[in-house]
Amino acid sequence: MATVVLGVLMYRAQFPKRRLMYWRRSVTPLLTAPAGVRGDVELRHKGRVLERPYAVDVILAGRGRRDVPSSAFDGGPLRLDVGAPIVEVLQVIDDPKCSTPTPRVRVDGSALLVGPDLIGRRQRIVFSLLVEDRPTLTCRSPLIDVPVGKGPPGLPRGPVGMVLFAIGGAAGTTPFFILGLEEPERSWLPSAVMLAGVTFALISFGFAFAANRVVNELEN
Repeated sequence: MATVVLGVLMYRAQFPKRRLMYWRRSVTPLLTAPAGVRGDVELRHKGRVLERPYAVDVILAGRGRRDVPSSAFDGGPLRLDVGAPIVEVLQVIDDPKCSTPTPRVRVDGSALLVGPDLIGRRQRIVFSLLVEDRPTLTCRSPLIDVPVGKGPPGLPRGPVGMVLFAIGGAAGTTPFFILGLEEPERSWLPSAVMLAGVTFALISFGFAFAANRVVNELEN
């Protein structure tokens, strides 16, 4: 019973009611010539000379149990800042395709302004960008009661994950520990306590991992 409860807690901590995650991928420099000859190589975009052009994909994904409605935006868009001037948004797609319309996006210097629009609970939006300089990625969110975190999603990490797994071990070990105190004459109990605690902790971990994989498969 404790294992099932722990698995549910892990699932709910990782997949709250509404949640968005963002990350970047495929950061590609478009000028890779050696420094000694780079001055002789020129890349232009619509007549503009680019000195340090990069292509980058920025991903925004719904990872909660419900859609994020446009009403959750507190009067403004979600701001995804790549830390480098955006030359052009090359394309915006849903990957994989979904029935939820792609939210509006516009450029403000080094930032993408997304919404305010509905974002589906399993929607994954890929923004392909051409930028001038090596990109980073930060987010400023106006969303109400919607956590926005850096991804891609995985098992709980950091303090939350450590606490949950510690609870799992404790939940599995406690009944056997109490039994050992009540019946100390049974010499096999210490080993059984240790084995049972490890087994329960592993089952708890496996339950959370399996739930994570199933949800990711459904969403991807």
